[in-house]
Amino acid sequence: MQSLGLSPNTPKTEPFWKTWLWPDVSDQISAQQAAKNAMYGTFFVSAITSIAAMFRVVPVGSLLDAFLFFLIGIGMRRMYRTAAICGFILYLIEQASVLMAGQNPIGVMSTALILLLFTGIRATFSYQKLKSSQIQSTMLQ
Repeated sequence: MQSLGLSPNTPKTEPFWKTWLWPDVSDQISAQQAAKNAMYGTFFVSAITSIAAMFRVVPVGSLLDAFLFFLIGIGMRRMYRTAAICGFILYLIEQASVLMAGQNPIGVMSTALILLLFTGIRATFSYQKLKSSQIQSTMLQ
C-alpha cells in the first residue's frame, strides 16, 4: 500500500505546475533548483530564437536576443538577482513587441515562461537572503 502511495502516511506530491511554475523557495536547495528551472527556460528561449533566426522566421538581429537570454541563463545559474530581473523584463518586452506588431503572443507557452522567469526572480532573491542570514548567524556564533 505504501509503495503505491495509498497509505495515509504517504506524503502528498505536488502537482507538476506548482513544482515548475511556483515552487517553494524557502530553503537554499529549493531556491537553487527553482533558479535552475528558470535557467532552462532562458536556454529554451535562446535556442528557439536562434533556430527561428537561422531559418529567417524572425530577423537575424534576434540572434542578439538569443545571446542575451543565454547570458541571462548563466547569470541565473550563478544566482544573480540582476540576471533574473533582466531576463523577466527582456521577455516581457519581447512579448509586448510581438503584441504591438499585431500578433497574439499570449499562449500557454509564453504564460508558462513568464511564470518561470518570475520564479527565477523569487528564487534568486530568496537564495541571497537565506545565504546572508546564514553568514550572519555563523558570524554571531
